[in-house]
Amino acid sequence: MRRKENAWVLDSPLEDPMDIQPHIQWLLDALPPSLNSLAALTPGWHSTVFCAVYVDDERPAINLEPAHVARIANLGAGIDIDLYSIAEHE
Repeated sequence: MRRKENAWVLDSPLEDPMDIQPHIQWLLDALPPSLNSLAALTPGWHSTVFCAVYVDDERPAINLEPAHVARIANLGAGIDIDLYSIAEHE
């Protein structure tokens, strides 16, 4: 039996959850500079940089720097950003 999904999970140690830019920079800095393609590490699979943003009642601006988008694209990965509201509903 083969798994249909798999993941490597890196949790950012950074504090500010409302600005994803520093978290994406941290992730890209964690990758080896010689890494040219995630596809080479994961043949037969696709790669995605996934960001989960958890908020109470805030609506954060979600902005990606062109250099970050370009680096992720050059790695052959997609980008997925999910926004989750954890506000208590009364």
